[in-house]
Amino acid sequence: MLRDDRGWRARGGGYRDAEGCPGTALEANERWEQLAAEPRAENTQLREENVRLREALAQRDARVRQMAAELAVLNLLAFASPRSSAAGGEPG
Repeated sequence: MLRDDRGWRARGGGYRDAEGCPGTALEANERWEQLAAEPRAENTQLREENVRLREALAQRDARVRQMAAELAVLNLLAFASPRSSAAGGEPG
């Protein structure tokens, strides 16, 4: 905006009262805040969901590790050679 002897003149050529500019800026700022509030709220919700999903993933990973350990034990019990199971006490 440019100032001349009649007040403020927008680059488009229209005139505004010098006192109207601060109000217009305030209105624009309020509108900007309204528009920005929605994405901020959505970001907050997404962050909370992200935390919940990370916790669920960590629990799932722990369960997978536990199941893998149990499977390893079952494999040893099912597929161990008779010689390795008898090595502790029976003569060969």
